[in-house]
Amino acid sequence: IFKPNDPFPLLSAKQIFERKFQNSVYFSCQRHHSHSHSQSHSSTHTVWSLLVSTEYGLSEFRQVVFPPSDEERLLKDIPKLPSGSNSPIIECIYESVQRAEWRYIGLRKTKMKPSKVRAVMETMIVLAEGVTLDELIFRVPRSKNNDDWMARHIKPLW
Repeated sequence: IFKPNDPFPLLSAKQIFERKFQNSVYFSCQRHHSHSHSQSHSSTHTVWSLLVSTEYGLSEFRQVVFPPSDEERLLKDIPKLPSGSNSPIIECIYESVQRAEWRYIGLRKTKMKPSKVRAVMETMIVLAEGVTLDELIFRVPRSKNNDDWMARHIKPLW
């Protein structure tokens, strides 16, 4: 998060009502059980549907299997939902550096709807483009005419 011309120190401003992880997305989630079999043994894992908001209602974005530690936290968090909540709204990030998987960050009790599909796709584009924190710090306070990031950091291919 940025304020004019300066990086925003995490947890430093009391007037910020919501904290959000960089490149995170809010999903509605539904739990499924799935069985996978191998020759040596049979194992059970949980498949989660991650749902996004569209102009027609909720739509499945994808099905995922969270890492065991993430799933354990999610299962502990679900009973903390207010009564009458059907599908919890969860915050996830896409961890593309080490394993290329969706990671569970936390339950968002104050959210009533998941992210819109457009916001999810824009987040995926940001991840694919690989924008770094250094680039953001350099480019955000500059006008388009004073932004020479590309000239400084991108070498011509020829």
